[in-house]
Amino acid sequence: MIKLNSTSLSFLMVLWGINNSALAGYMESKQAFLQHDYPKAYQQCIDSATRGNRDCQNAIGFLYRQGLAVEKNSQEAEKWFLLAAQQNLASAQYNLAVLFGSGELGKTDLQTQALWMTKAAVAGLPKAQNILGTLYSQGMGVIQSDQEATQWWKKAAEQNEPMAENNLGWAYATGRGVAMDPLQAQYWLQRAVDQQQNSEAKRLAQNNLVNLGLLPSALPPVNNTLPLQVNISQVDPLGNVALTISAINQLPISLLRINGQEINTQNQVNLSITRYVPVGDSYVDVYAQDSEQHHFTKQYLVHRTVSNAGVELPALNPQQVPLAKRQDAVAIIIGAQQYTQLPQSEFSDNDARSFYDYAVRGLGVAPEKIKLLTGGEASRSNILLTLKNWLAAEVNHGSTKVYVYYSGHGLASFDGKKRYLLPVDTNVSLLEDTAISQNQLINIIESYQPSSLTLFLDSCYSGRTKTGNTLLSAMRPIMVYSDLEAPPKDVTIFSSSKGDQLSGVSVSAQHGIFSYYLMRGMQGDADINHDHNITAEELYQYVEQHVSKESIRQGLEQTPVVIGNINEVIIYGQ
Repeated sequence: MIKLNSTSLSFLMVLWGINNSALAGYMESKQAFLQHDYPKAYQQCIDSATRGNRDCQNAIGFLYRQGLAVEKNSQEAEKWFLLAAQQNLASAQYNLAVLFGSGELGKTDLQTQALWMTKAAVAGLPKAQNILGTLYSQGMGVIQSDQEATQWWKKAAEQNEPMAENNLGWAYATGRGVAMDPLQAQYWLQRAVDQQQNSEAKRLAQNNLVNLGLLPSALPPVNNTLPLQVNISQVDPLGNVALTISAINQLPISLLRINGQEINTQNQVNLSITRYVPVGDSYVDVYAQDSEQHHFTKQYLVHRTVSNAGVELPALNPQQVPLAKRQDAVAIIIGAQQYTQLPQSEFSDNDARSFYDYAVRGLGVAPEKIKLLTGGEASRSNILLTLKNWLAAEVNHGSTKVYVYYSGHGLASFDGKKRYLLPVDTNVSLLEDTAISQNQLINIIESYQPSSLTLFLDSCYSGRTKTGNTLLSAMRPIMVYSDLEAPPKDVTIFSSSKGDQLSGVSVSAQHGIFSYYLMRGMQGDADINHDHNITAEELYQYVEQHVSKESIRQGLEQTPVVIGNINEVIIYGQ
């Protein structure tokens, strides 16, 4: 049986929509449940549930799904959730929707998931409204509609649902389903940042504010009748920010408050004021009146960085890579950025185009032996045609080295055991039919019997984009490979992150963090023993060290992974 402490229990009660009032129907006191006496709690509840108490039915479903006091049984959980859901209990409708979407019942039923999620959302449950918005955004179980997605996110955000605030802010920033409005985007993202109950939403919103270029910015004025010009300087290293305030109508400023503190204006028309702001984001509230009682109010967002936090990464330069001797080698380079049904994968096309030169100079692949697929060419049919037709003709059995580079979205299978690369025309509702699994990719290439296969994969599989937007309503972490799925001995795989992590980007470098340091390493930085050759192990050690540090600077956790033949020489020196 699973043992939970009271803190964990409180969290689960919130997660599954079970509160004290709901549990009151199945127990005369909550003591048994809170003391982990689940058999007693179950016995106190089961009779009421059998007699039709919907709150008890929902609670019994929860116990079966978690395996508390009873054998874990998803089918029994479904039965009890359904009984409560049919009595219009929104939390049970939500639980049932999550169950159908989780794959725990043996398959994933997106249509039924969407049906019950809609019922819970219509009933006003904020977390259901948020997830329903995501289902519409991705076309999962419903007809894809950015407008519907945004409407549901807005309903949830107005009820202070943190992830919906982040999603709505992203929609306003990108113009998905609503007119692009940077001020609205900043407003909703900042609300998600300011809340304390959901750390993931907070982190995603912080990343979106930075990556979407919304800092610093100002909130719009409200009913201003005083024409005032306010200029705010950049924050100096000591935290001082200068405000220059001028009355355009040339009437003396009779009253001025900065963050509620009244400033002696001496009835001047032009004022200069210096204020201190701490590291991070701070609001500067300006309120002013002139001698004729016209007023002005506006809130400005000021961002102060730590002096070493904004380190810009040096530009990549493949010309620094010594031109390697031509090998019997071929390369397929894929940049999947402009998706037709998903958010774009930032900088993936640039990653792929840059890697082309590293393949020529560092890997020793002749230009005519490279297939570069970016833009609309990175579709599933083009990738499969490249693998099955072009590559088949280029590989000499037992002697040709094959390199595959991919930058774009990735997604895990519902059971968490398969990784899929997502071409630009992927429909996540038909994942197996419109995406390409890593196993499928490897099996096709291995059928040509190359001397070795090396994969470089800049993609995360957590159900999120590189900037944190969701691809699915639920995050599904996976393992890199189980013991039963170890790659063939001639295969080496570099993956940009662990299965449950984001693979981040560097806005200054205009590359994925993993791709940037992969290519920096190939320039020679990864030649740890200075023998002019770079092995897979050397390259991995360099990439892992620098990607981990850079991701921490961005408030993320990203740990690259390598599996396979770590002694494989990647870069041959002169």
